Amino acid sequence: LRKACNSSAPTLFYYHSVAGVSSSVDDATGFSWKLMLCVIGAWLLIFLCTFKGIKSFGKIAYFTTLFPYLVLFVLLVRGATFPGAGEGLKSLFSPDLRLLLNFKVWLQAGSQIFFSLSLGTGGNIVLSSHLEQKSNVFFYVLLVSIVNSATSLF
Repeated sequence: LRKACNSSAPTLFYYHSVAGVSSSVDDATGFSWKLMLCVIGAWLLIFLCTFKGIKSFGKIAYFTTLFPYLVLFVLLVRGATFPGAGEGLKSLFSPDLRLLLNFKVWLQAGSQIFFSLSLGTGGNIVLSSHLEQKSNVFFYVLLVSIVNSATSLF
């Protein structure tokens, strides 16, 4: 916890709001009903996706792939209304190129890409078994990689 105090805002949010980490074992925060409901909802969604097999997966896949982009777009528009949003966008799209020589930057970028691509790898392998024999798998791999990288800019 001491290390987390010197960390970024997202790390502090995770430790205090999501995980409920306290300063010692004696100061336990108790059971997190919000977190439990999220886990139950996620498993319920997985059950609904796999219950009727691949035939019903298409309908659920439209929602589960498009809804996060809708939420990202709403958050983008909301974030653009805050004061200083223009300065933030300017700093996002005008990077300090000297940092490209820093190994730690490349290490963090690589871990981000591997982490975000790895989340759907198991599901992609299972669903790829339902493709036709002569499908262009190379195209789908490139498409997933490009969409993943473009989503990171959101």
